[in-house]
Amino acid sequence: MDKFSHVIIENLVIEKTCFSDTVTMQHHIE
Repeated sequence: MDKFSHVIIENLVIEKTCFSDTVTMQHHIE
């Protein structure tokens, strides 16, 4: 259970980071 939630948290952090990168890229393009 602990390992499982750790993986979920890591995935959320990765998704947030990817999302931030995408938003940053869009701002640079405009």
